[in-house]
Amino acid sequence: MQGNWKPFLTVAGVVFIVHAGLAGVRGKLTSPTTPYNEQYRMAQYLLQGRGFVCPVGPPRDDPSSWYVPGYIALMTAVMAVVGQSGPATLSTIRLLNLAALGVSTGLFFLVARRLLDRPTAWLAAALICLSPTIVYKSPEVWDTNWAMLVGAALLGLCVLAPPRRSLAVFAAGLGFGAGALVNPCWTLCYPAWVVCAWLGRRPDRRRVLDFTRYAGLIVAGFAVAIAPWTIRNYVTFGKLLYLRGNLPMELWVGNAPWSDGYFFNQDGERFHPVFNEEQARRMGRLGEWGYFQACREDVGRWWRQNPERFFRLALRRMRWFWFGRHELARSPTHHVIRVAATTVPGTLAILGAVIVLWRRRRAWILVATAVIFPLIYYAALFMVRYRLPVEPVLLILAATALVTAARGLRRLARREAARS
Repeated sequence: MQGNWKPFLTVAGVVFIVHAGLAGVRGKLTSPTTPYNEQYRMAQYLLQGRGFVCPVGPPRDDPSSWYVPGYIALMTAVMAVVGQSGPATLSTIRLLNLAALGVSTGLFFLVARRLLDRPTAWLAAALICLSPTIVYKSPEVWDTNWAMLVGAALLGLCVLAPPRRSLAVFAAGLGFGAGALVNPCWTLCYPAWVVCAWLGRRPDRRRVLDFTRYAGLIVAGFAVAIAPWTIRNYVTFGKLLYLRGNLPMELWVGNAPWSDGYFFNQDGERFHPVFNEEQARRMGRLGEWGYFQACREDVGRWWRQNPERFFRLALRRMRWFWFGRHELARSPTHHVIRVAATTVPGTLAILGAVIVLWRRRRAWILVATAVIFPLIYYAALFMVRYRLPVEPVLLILAATALVTAARGLRRLARREAARS
């Protein structure tokens, strides 16, 4: 890592300056957050001493399992220092988010340089910096950039500095757990990352018992890290759950009879309780936990009755994830932007994944991450914001396709020149 600090700081600093400047020019640093921002509202409730309570509907002390505490605690700390609301608070939170984006890009740059090569890494950093999706979404007051940082830090650990000694391996497990407490969206990728880290260790890497011990230490550290929040949820709700309890609601919103698989349908109708008054009243009547359990029963019953429809919606969300949902384009210009922001990067990422598996298998973990990450969103619900944490991985694969194509064209030009 000794020779990595200068390029890392260069990439991180440039990305932060560019995105902070763009957000400032667009007036996004101090603009009010959306009225339906549950995380911001929960941070305000926490600051008021009401605890970790439901963010939907009128204020009430209904214990919440909607989110994990990491990012909400960060916003609460900012509010405690700067103020509960106002331009200074919002700009501070947004600048911290953009700093997380810069650090994430720097780490992904180092990963791409280690697994691929310098030209690919620099092109990937440029694509991340200028990505229309990231430029548009990065100033939002959500945990998205911090979720990206979690993925960059943990993948970077496994690729750049895989832990070897037992204590370091256990500490890595603590890191995996801490990352899940910021946002658990990467959880399905954890097994592949553990394999990557284990293969990065030279001694005994082919022994099954060695891997079992290695993985066991990481799982132990992970369990210790998430234990306090798991115990809190068990004591509060009387049930063991993995960090968040809102998955049944997301599954129901994305697969209900009236849903077309997105956050809202083509008519603009939204059935999520954050937006839908009827569903919000139902949540108020049942309580947040009761509402989530009712959604679990509803979606289970609907799936059993309509398995084919669920499968079609999952395939539709897969297409949206990789190529975008162009039915929502409001104009030809908007359509072009959507193509540039989602379709082109998604297509190039698929081509890059094929190239990696064909010729550059050392970078297999990038393909595994890109394939595994969206699985839960195929099943539940998809928004553009949900793709953002893994967007840098997709853009590294896209850069691989572009660099490979450029090198192929250059070789072809040399052959033609030699013939003539």
